[in-house]
This record gives sequence, structure tokens and C-alpha cells, in this order.
Amino acid sequence: MIRKKHILDIPDRKPEKEGQVITAQADGNVLLLDSYRDGEHLGRYCMDMETYQYQSWEAGSGKWNGQKLMRMFGYEPGGYYSYYNPSYSHFEGEVAFDTEEDEDIVRKMLQGTGKRKSGLWLIEEYECKRNEEKKVRSMDNAAMRMSRQMQKVPSLPEDILEWTHEVMGGEDYMFRAEGGKGRWCCTNCRETIHPGIAFLVPGYEEKELEKVNGGEVQDDSLIICPVCKKQVRMKKRKRVIRKESHIIVLQNMDEEDSIARHIDVRITWDNRGRHIDLSEGVRLVIRRKFRKYPCEIYYSQRNKTEWNTRYHAEYFDRTNWANRKIAKGYLYPVIHDALRGTVYEPWERVFQKAAGDHLYMDYNMAMRLVNDREFINICEYLAKGR
Repeated sequence: MIRKKHILDIPDRKPEKEGQVITAQADGNVLLLDSYRDGEHLGRYCMDMETYQYQSWEAGSGKWNGQKLMRMFGYEPGGYYSYYNPSYSHFEGEVAFDTEEDEDIVRKMLQGTGKRKSGLWLIEEYECKRNEEKKVRSMDNAAMRMSRQMQKVPSLPEDILEWTHEVMGGEDYMFRAEGGKGRWCCTNCRETIHPGIAFLVPGYEEKELEKVNGGEVQDDSLIICPVCKKQVRMKKRKRVIRKESHIIVLQNMDEEDSIARHIDVRITWDNRGRHIDLSEGVRLVIRRKFRKYPCEIYYSQRNKTEWNTRYHAEYFDRTNWANRKIAKGYLYPVIHDALRGTVYEPWERVFQKAAGDHLYMDYNMAMRLVNDREFINICEYLAKGR
């Protein structure tokens, strides 16, 4: 442990050499290095051998900092030692230990073995090791905080797939089914209609599906499925129809946070039925209590094309290497208390009305304009039809 007051009470030893010189001494498990330039004391550098923690004290300002040893002499560290990014290799030729005994103290405390026997190289290795540990610990702590945050996210509503189909038009189709001429498949009920079974055409008499090729029912005409009785559209020339869109789900997580989930959706109709795929791309955590920003944004680490993947906390992060985006979309109408108590609460009634009317708009941009109360009032009047 580095005890700063105790370390400053230890007297420094004046160097015998001129120029940029380092003297070394040990205080238990702490290595002490005093830096000099032409006899002037620049400061004291200390390193704890148990934790690899290092601190520097500047004689000019009398302040402590976490800078590396080379900064005592005004050099900028280049980072990790390598051929393309040398740091102490340049520093080593211009700064020297006062005596061989000083460097031996460094070698002994840092347990230097192998090819790198220079005391300055050993110091850099320990500094880099300490920085690597700090970075890994910081990343682990951030990952744990993010994991706890994502674990609070509730499940999607049970009717999210049916509602998605409804807001995207609610259409279904009749495709040619496998198994021979005259067989058809309804994408709503997924039942196969066999030859000879009659169906209804709105405004006309019953017709047989096997006679469609004869021209009695034209392609893209509306018919009524004889099984589920839903009005569907006849597709004689197509095998697959696909549409993509975007939905937003606002949910309350707990007393402190809510979340806005931006999800890409894709609906596929073919002769096997209707398939709805989801790909959640962005999670916007809305804070009720915050210091600087009212929300935090997390991006999915999976590509948009990875549909229907079960997302877990580790697959969302602050980085956006998958290029996931917030877009215009449909808002799920059940908001409950997701905006209650947040800075976005003025939008609650407008969003509820817009979601109920299946309004396709940029809800995220509206949230960014929350400070413009006059604009919100105008939107509320428009939503009410005034």
C-alpha cells in the first residue's frame, strides 16, 4: 500500500552523476525512485509490488498523480513496448540510474529475469501490467453493470406478433400449395384447400379453386378462405411476399428506469403460412433520476439479419459495430407508466393516441424535442383532431 505522507517523509539521496538521473531505494514492498535533472529534484515515483499500483509526486507543484516514470522528465509515453511503438527504448538512452546499486534494487524488487535486464524496461513492463489489469477490471465492472441493467428488461408482450401483423396491414394471401394442380394454402389458417372445395368471392357466386386458372378469378383478387372465412388475396404468380418495418415498445422496468425497445420486424408470406421475425437492435434506458443525461443507449451486438435470436444481456453493449439504427416505426399501444416520472412524460398522451391510431412516425425524434412544450401542445391538439 502506498502511504503518501510516509513516503514523503523518507529523505531523498542526492545523485553523484550529472544530467537526468534516477536514484532508487526500497521501503518494504514499495519501490521509491527519485528523479533529478542536473542536481534538481524533479519528484518521486513509487510502485507497490503487491498491487503494481504506481504514483508520482511532482516537486514543483507538490501534487500526486498517476503518471508514468518517464513523464517526470517530460517524455510522452508511447504505450506498450514494441518495435513500432517504442517508449522506454528512447527514454533509456537519455536517462540513467545514478549507480549500479540503484538499478540492482529495481531488478531485485521487480524480479527481472530473461532478456530484458534493464531496470527501465522492467519498470515499463510492470506499468503496462498494471494498466492492463485496470482496463480489464474496468471492462468487467462495466459488463456487470450492463448485465444487471439488461436483466431488468421485461419480456415482450404476448400479443406482439399479432399486433405487428395488424399495424403492417393485416393482410393474408392464398398461394399455390405443394402436391399438384388445384391445391392452395391460406397464410392465415395455414390449411391446405384441396381441389373441388368451393370458396366465396365477395359479390359473386361460389367458385372452385381448380377453376382459377381458367380465368374465373383473376390474380390479386380478394377471396374468402373456405376454412377460416377470412378475406385474403389470391396470388397465382407469386410464391413469396416479404415486408419489413420497425416497431417501438415502451416498458416500465422498475421505480428507477424505463426502456424504449427499437425492433426491426419482417413478415414473410408463403405457401407454408405467415412468419413474423423480430430483431431487436437498440435499447434506450430512460432514467428517472440522472446526473447529466436522461437516457443511456445500448446496441445489439448482432446483425439485423439474425432474426428471431434470443437476446441476452451480453449481446447488448454501448458500442455499435453491427450498425443498428433507430428508425421511424409503429409504437406498441400499451405504454402504462413507462414515461411516468421521466422527462418525457409530456409526450405520454400524444404517444398513447398515436399508437392507438397506428401512426407511423419518428418517436425518437419526438422524444428529443421534449423541451419544446409548445410543439408538444400542437401535436396533442392535432392528435385529438382539433
